[in-house]
Amino acid sequence: MVTIDLTDDEAAALVALLDARLGELSEEIYHATVSSFKDELKTLRRTLETVREKVAAARG
Repeated sequence: MVTIDLTDDEAAALVALLDARLGELSEEIYHATVSSFKDELKTLRRTLETVREKVAAARG
C-alpha cells in the first residue's frame, strides 16, 4: 500500500483530472475495434474509478 498526503486543493485537482480521463476512456472504449485493446481500456477505467472513489472518500 502507498500513502500520499494531498492538500484539499490537490485532491480536488486529482478528482477533476480523473473525471476528465474517465470521460475520455469511455469514448475510447466505444470506438475501440480490437477486443484485447478494449479490454485493456476497461481494466484501466476500473482502476481509475477505484482511485477516484478513494480520493473522493478521503476528501469527505
